[in-house]
Amino acid sequence: MRPEMIEPVDKRLTMTDAKTIYRKYLKEFKVYDDRQDLAQAVRSLSEDIKRTEEEMRDVLYEYKCQLALVKTTLREIKKNFSSYDEDEQHEFDREIEDAEQDVQETSDEIETTKRDLADFRKDKRLYLVDYMNSELHSSTEDSMPIFFPPNK
Repeated sequence: MRPEMIEPVDKRLTMTDAKTIYRKYLKEFKVYDDRQDLAQAVRSLSEDIKRTEEEMRDVLYEYKCQLALVKTTLREIKKNFSSYDEDEQHEFDREIEDAEQDVQETSDEIETTKRDLADFRKDKRLYLVDYMNSELHSSTEDSMPIFFPPNK
């Protein structure tokens, strides 16, 4: 299944839309005969979506903590810079450059993760398609879909 196969293509899918489409999919392909099994499968989708969003928030939090640590280290180096001798200053110049690069890279990761999380919250289409494909082609109950945000 591909994302454009879920119509209307230009409409964002909410959690409710994703559950409705998934329920129809399971019924159409007669994946579950029992209503309780069907309801449990839809609940599992809902829980997996929530878990994925939580994991994305955790990653964002980890990046923010990492950024705070790097900034604190950078401030300390700069604060004490003038008290170092010339050789030490040269060594700390490189550390400052590395720390500034880490700050920029981590800030970029934070922005990317924020965008991905916002996109995920707005539209569950890609996640649902990946989830349905994993269900269709999976032979174990333990397989989990992976959300791959669109490349921009």
